[in-house]
Amino acid sequence: MIKLDAFPFRRYSDRIVVDFLSENKYYTLMQKVINLMDNLVNTKIQLQDLFDELEKIIGNEKLTKLLVSALKYFYDFKQPEIYDYVKEKKFLYMDSWELRKNFFLWVQERYNGFIPTNEREKAIEYFCKLVGVNPDSFDNYLRNIWRDFRLIKKKFESNLNPQKLIGVCNFLLLEKALSLSENVKLKLEIDNNLGFIIKNLVFRSKKARILADFKLLNGELECLFSGPYAFFETPTSSYGSNFAYVILDILTKVKKWELTSILCYKKKKYKFQARNFGQWGVFIVLPWEIKESKESLITFDSEIEKHVSIILNTLAKSRNWRVIREADAIFLPSKRIFIPDFTIVTNGKKILIEVVGFWTKKYAIKKREKLLEYLNEGLKNILLIIDKRLESYFKDLEIPKVFYKQNKIPLAEIYKELKKML
Repeated sequence: MIKLDAFPFRRYSDRIVVDFLSENKYYTLMQKVINLMDNLVNTKIQLQDLFDELEKIIGNEKLTKLLVSALKYFYDFKQPEIYDYVKEKKFLYMDSWELRKNFFLWVQERYNGFIPTNEREKAIEYFCKLVGVNPDSFDNYLRNIWRDFRLIKKKFESNLNPQKLIGVCNFLLLEKALSLSENVKLKLEIDNNLGFIIKNLVFRSKKARILADFKLLNGELECLFSGPYAFFETPTSSYGSNFAYVILDILTKVKKWELTSILCYKKKKYKFQARNFGQWGVFIVLPWEIKESKESLITFDSEIEKHVSIILNTLAKSRNWRVIREADAIFLPSKRIFIPDFTIVTNGKKILIEVVGFWTKKYAIKKREKLLEYLNEGLKNILLIIDKRLESYFKDLEIPKVFYKQNKIPLAEIYKELKKML
């Protein structure tokens, strides 16, 4: 997370305005930064010299510090290794740290920790004979380490574009703003992944020990997040970072978002607001989503759920079905939220699919309680796919159901029940 000296903002009497980066203003500057970095790839440069070059382009010290933090997601600023200087094939040490450690131990033992200036050249020459290194190369290596030289390397093969760099800068700014917040209100406009969004937020809130409340109003999901301060007046220094952990991952997965919070700065409280639409809309890129990978990002709670997903999508291919994972969230009278695993949409009809795998007695009882509440609301458009070992908990429920044994999912029975319901 960035420090306050890399957090550009303006403070007014009752609010703080963060200086997020816009494409209109910063696109050309970011392209110049990228050109500079690409020209420095595979070269060595002192960090201060790099900072000075970037500041010449940006013209602002605080913004330059922010930019350096963002660039580290795309470039490695590696301390040069001994092998960047020494070309000998036969070499006693396998890494730079081991070599430096032994050199300093040797200096401590032979010179009591300090080599006189007039003996430096001979000392390095003698040590290099012991380890099989060219003295000039080793001397050059030591000088560059002490001057904090860095070797610039690209992390990805594809070219970085200004929009992506701006997005990561804005992510870092929003992360910092949330880390200073006392409580947060988040409004989300969601297309068809409501269940996934709520499930993710609930899971992260519990893990981060954040109090969370959800309301569905006029097609928008309203989320309220609080740390302990609002209820018990206890310190919240760590809870701001937890807000960032809970919220940021969701923002790129919804159509629109608007965030308001109480931001604490120098023992005073200010209003803070950000959103991704309108004139002041903020574009963000999540750093953990910029990695080049062809692997699927879809994850499942179990192998059974994954198997059911394959079956449903196979059935949907030759029919006018649309299968959506965790698309719905049903708010029950008990204030609990029921999130079916799948939704099938076809010809204006919607069927919910819930996979009930074998877990614990407590799990089965809680699942049954939710399903009873669901039925009591007069809703019956749901198909249960249940582990046979849990049959006693669900057999009396008046809901279409299919049982499976030993992880073998009965495709024909599932299709038969779906055909009745559709």
